[in-house]
Amino acid sequence: MILTPKQTVIAYRCPHCGTAVMSIVGSFATTAKLLRLKCPCGQSELTISRADSQKLRITLPCLFCSNDHSYVVSNSLFYGRELFLLNCAYTNIDICFIGDRDQVDAALKENEAILREAFDEAGITSLDAAHPEKSDFIPDEQICDIINYMVSELEAEDAIECPCHNGEYGVEMNEDYIRIYCKNCGGQHIIPCNSLTAAHDFISCDKLVLRDPEEHFKS
Repeated sequence: MILTPKQTVIAYRCPHCGTAVMSIVGSFATTAKLLRLKCPCGQSELTISRADSQKLRITLPCLFCSNDHSYVVSNSLFYGRELFLLNCAYTNIDICFIGDRDQVDAALKENEAILREAFDEAGITSLDAAHPEKSDFIPDEQICDIINYMVSELEAEDAIECPCHNGEYGVEMNEDYIRIYCKNCGGQHIIPCNSLTAAHDFISCDKLVLRDPEEHFKS
């Protein structure tokens, strides 16, 4: 019997030269301790490592942040989606693209258009100018990993409810809390950003209900 390994395409945009860096990743390759996807300019790289037997950790630079972003995703999400996007929690702009080659290509083109428009509006003429000064606020990596992973899992299982019942979901964070929200109706769930206990309570849930923002802050 010949085993056919699962494979997917992963891509990111180098924050130094702007190149879209792309590679095919196979399931046999991700059994290795660490995979590196380097930009030809030599100034950035994306790494994939094993979080455990069922999860992968993806770490990559960001066009907007001084710090790298780290995400934990399940094997089923990594290899099973036609398109799976990871975004910068501060800007809500996609920075990592995973899935079918054609879908990833299309998402990169759409992302480039969004970046051009955002840079033009902000009067930014170079990628270096897009990077903020290093922030003193660095969210606990464990909390970020837990929230991003669980939202992805719950969305894949169709276990997120929101007021419009037809949501597309995002995650954003600031100094005080992490907000999981519906991009269509604004329904949201708030998790204190400095509470590892709250994040662990969240990871045990099998269903997430997003509530109207006014209702949330009244309770």
